[in-house]
Formats: sequence, structure tokens, C-alpha cells
Amino acid sequence: MSADCIALIVAGGSGKRFDESGSYKQFAPLCQHTVLWHAQQPFSNCKEISNTRIVVAKECVEIARQALAEQAAQVEIVARGGATRAESVYNGLADCADDTWILVHDAARPCLSTAALQRLLTYRTQEEGSRGDGAVLALPLNDALKRAQEQRIEAVIERAGLWTMQTPQLFRAGTLKKLLPQYLDAADEAEAVWRGGGTVDIIAGDRYNIKITYTEDLQIAELLLQNRAAQEQMIR
Repeated sequence: MSADCIALIVAGGSGKRFDESGSYKQFAPLCQHTVLWHAQQPFSNCKEISNTRIVVAKECVEIARQALAEQAAQVEIVARGGATRAESVYNGLADCADDTWILVHDAARPCLSTAALQRLLTYRTQEEGSRGDGAVLALPLNDALKRAQEQRIEAVIERAGLWTMQTPQLFRAGTLKKLLPQYLDAADEAEAVWRGGGTVDIIAGDRYNIKITYTEDLQIAELLLQNRAAQEQMIR
């Protein structure tokens, strides 16, 4: 097992679905900090992770520094945000050794739990022959699915065997460097690896590990973080 494990947080998006102004959701205020600040916390507090990189667009470097001022010694801001997620991830790991484990995480996921992160990190200890090319946090789909045309249901989709992907997603740097340039339109790393013929294993995710997509998601995230803080305070 490689001793190196780097967290790569993708924060280059513009948040077009977040609000009408297209503001950057990763820098939205959340529980006295920002969404990005909370997203990087689990990695900065993890001894198994040697470095945390934040990939941002060049125009967002200063705002990212301000958002992470308290963590300046623990994170590295990389001004290499690309036109797509795959390009941003590739740019952020280009100088990593091929055997380095990369944990790719969405900057818009501020509620990742330590337990879920540890489940994913444990994947690295499995024997080479018993694991695939990487693993992702995911949850089985619970909601009924329908396909609609102009807001009218036209087909029912069987949900058995369907999973919703989360982050972090864990792969070797060499695997991502090889496949991401070939699949720049991939929605995530798991898709790029799968499309490239690789195998991706699923690790149980966390229902609290929500992604901020719309402004109302901030209220849910705030409640989740406040509840977690209260539980931790009770344990102390």
C-alpha cells in the first residue's frame, strides 16, 4: 500500500444551478465558515492524508485563500480549474506519482463524516487481487424513478441495482492521469474509469453527505452540521 494519499477537492465550478446570479456555491457562508471550509475539514484532520489540494479557477484564488485562511498550513490552493470536472481533476494531480492514492471530493459536499471517510480509506488495505481499480462512496437509490417528457410521465425505470454516487472517490493517480483526458465529459472519476474498462467498487456512503446544489440545501447542511457538533459535544 502506498503511504501517500492526497485529497483533491474540486472547487472550480460556477454553481449555475445554485442561484440566479450563478454565484460560487463553494464559497457560500455556512455555520460561521464557508461550504469549502467544511468540505476540507475531514481531510485536514486525517493523519492518513499527506496533503489536501483545492483546485480552483484562477479568478477564485484569493477568495479561496480567504475562505481557508485558518487552514493555510494544511491546504494547497491550485489555480488550475479546467473547463470540465475531469480537466480540473487532471490538472490537480498531474505532478503526483502514479501510485499515489487520490481522494477526489466535491467542494460542495460539506457534511462528509469521519466514519465514511475511514471506510473508504480502509479500501487501500485490501489485497490487490480482491479490489478493483478504485472505489467510491455510494448509496442505493430509494426513490421511485420515472422518465418524463414535458412534465408528463412516459416510462417507469426499475430502481433495483441503481446507486447514487457520492464523493470522495478513491483511485490511483496513474489511473486517473491515463483515463481522464480520454473522457473529459465524464460526470465523475468513477465514470471515466468504468468507460476506460476499469473496475470500480462501491463503499457504503452516508446519507448526511449531501451535495449543495440549490440555495435551500444550505439550510439542510446547517442543520446536519449543528446536529453533529451537538453530538460531539455530548461525547466530550
